Amino acid sequence: MLTNIPEVKLGIIAVSRDCFIIDLSELRRSAVAAACKGQGIGIYECPVTVENEKDMLKAVEDVKSAGCNALVVFLGTFGPRPQDFFACNAPIKGLYEIGVEIEENSELDLLVAYKAHANAPRIPEVCADMAKEMGEGRYYPELNQRMAQLELTLLDWTEGHKGSRQYVAFADKCWPAFPEAFGFEPCYVNSRLVSRGIPVSCEVDIYGALSEYIGMCVSGDTVTLLDINNSVYRLQCDSEGQLRAYIAQGEVLPVKPRSFGGIGVFAIPEMGRFYRHVLIQKRYPHHGAVAFGHYGKALFEVFKFLGIQDIAYNQPKNLPYSTENPFV
Repeated sequence: MLTNIPEVKLGIIAVSRDCFIIDLSELRRSAVAAACKGQGIGIYECPVTVENEKDMLKAVEDVKSAGCNALVVFLGTFGPRPQDFFACNAPIKGLYEIGVEIEENSELDLLVAYKAHANAPRIPEVCADMAKEMGEGRYYPELNQRMAQLELTLLDWTEGHKGSRQYVAFADKCWPAFPEAFGFEPCYVNSRLVSRGIPVSCEVDIYGALSEYIGMCVSGDTVTLLDINNSVYRLQCDSEGQLRAYIAQGEVLPVKPRSFGGIGVFAIPEMGRFYRHVLIQKRYPHHGAVAFGHYGKALFEVFKFLGIQDIAYNQPKNLPYSTENPFV
């Protein structure tokens, strides 16, 4: 028996989010641990599930106390998310360099504008359109009034703030204060604006909003921004302000996810390798823009036109990533 080498004690930590069901991450963590043990791999299952950065500190302390010297961090219900609100923290230098102008406003600015639209005479017309879109019995009249008020606020904001610019996109902060201050979440209003050609990203994701806009121009159709389990493309910049991007082309599967919310299943070839060597390794945020069609070729050319040197994609098995172990 060799004794002059380190002994690895492996631990696993599950990660969730406070707006998702934590039990789901814990069940999946236990399933991974059971599968490891079935293969004869010893693994310590950390009982602390990480929902925020403070939980992360508790989890690290727990695995240290258990003697772990190697870790697997299992992303139980969402994609790569290195830090809270990482999406909104990216430098905006790269945007200015390609001619994108940014106007920064606070939630308080939006709330003031929203209150100024109370009882606006156009609200009933918007409510009627929302009711028609949702269908009878599928909406709350009082909630529709509040959402219509926000929709008019954003549309008027577009006209009043774009100045000499012709095209506009929003990157809004939709939680945690928004539902308490406004009385609802803005997701439905966001989707209605996108259907009119005005992309709206959540969590102040400026690069996500621009990614949506590019996809809308390329596809000539409505796009969306989703939390990543599988996604399609994104424009982003690194800490030095250098633009980079990724594209992954696949298809939407006609399966029932058996979960909650607006979700679906995307089949993207070699997604596991792409996820590891691009999304996680390059620390992309958890949002990805989705265009509903195969527009990878056009998107690749757009990113080249913007001068982006690092354009990642889901590489086939016979084309390893630069950091991929060729002996696996």
